[in-house]
Amino acid sequence: MFAKFALASRGRKQLASKALVADSGDLRMVIFDFRYIVGSGRGTREYKQTCVMAQSDLLSIPAFEISPEGMLQKIAGLFGYQDINFDDDTNFAKVFELNGPDVDKIRAFFTAKRRQEVLCERQIILEGNGDQFTFHQTGCHMSSFEELNRLMERAVSLYAVMRSEPDGSSLN
Repeated sequence: MFAKFALASRGRKQLASKALVADSGDLRMVIFDFRYIVGSGRGTREYKQTCVMAQSDLLSIPAFEISPEGMLQKIAGLFGYQDINFDDDTNFAKVFELNGPDVDKIRAFFTAKRRQEVLCERQIILEGNGDQFTFHQTGCHMSSFEELNRLMERAVSLYAVMRSEPDGSSLN
């Protein structure tokens, strides 16, 4: 399930641990710690974060990845790498890099309402594919019950955004 997301293939010595599963029937969430290593020798760096993976048969999401726009993305743009932008939403393009294999499906999925909702989550890395999505904040490692509770609330909120109709109405 997790293997289809880009995060699962980053670096080496990937390790998922401390999983917490919540299942409401329509929505199944797995919250877990994930770490991986990049580089070697003195350049070795370990990344740790707490991730949420959500699955629901009510989701139909094109494959995509959203991450905060940063210097690396700006440099990549100089060499022809393009992220998906929206002419009517320059703020979204300033905040996030959005990419995926089917640009037309991604543009149709990310309505103005969805983009507005995602803008509230400026620091997350969000991936979607089919009936699943996952998100995390690089370096954000949950350690208390209150933090885990807030993370679950964010997941439920993102679930509502991901499963809403293009006009912003709920599928309920």
